[in-house]
Amino acid sequence: MRALGDAKALIGTVDSSSAIDRAHTALHGYLVQLCTDSSIDLPNDPTVSKAFKELRNYHPALIASGNRSEEITRVLNSFAASIDAFSTLRNKASLSHVNELLDVPEATATVNAMNTVFRYVQDSIQRKNNQSFQSKNTR
Repeated sequence: MRALGDAKALIGTVDSSSAIDRAHTALHGYLVQLCTDSSIDLPNDPTVSKAFKELRNYHPALIASGNRSEEITRVLNSFAASIDAFSTLRNKASLSHVNELLDVPEATATVNAMNTVFRYVQDSIQRKNNQSFQSKNTR
């Protein structure tokens, strides 16, 4: 949460490239923790892409179903491709290493995209938790 807060404070400023590293750290930690909490097996030192893939495959909250699930699956697949790009940008265009940095608009767009993935996962988990709670209370 601290890393995500740092990233939010930095976006849209000359320090937007620093926000890429912080947002990536937050997303990575969050997805790995969700896998752990849900008993989803991951290899040692999993990438953020691997954690997202395993969550999408095994966490009931992230399996696309319902209205327009084919299109939603396509959107989620593009999220997965974006996550691969986030990792490259973090390693090659942020202050995590000595790099040539992204310009503010591109760095801000990258951080906002990571926030979108973060929010989607959070909202999906919350929806599933609400459904479980409602099911228990209507029995």
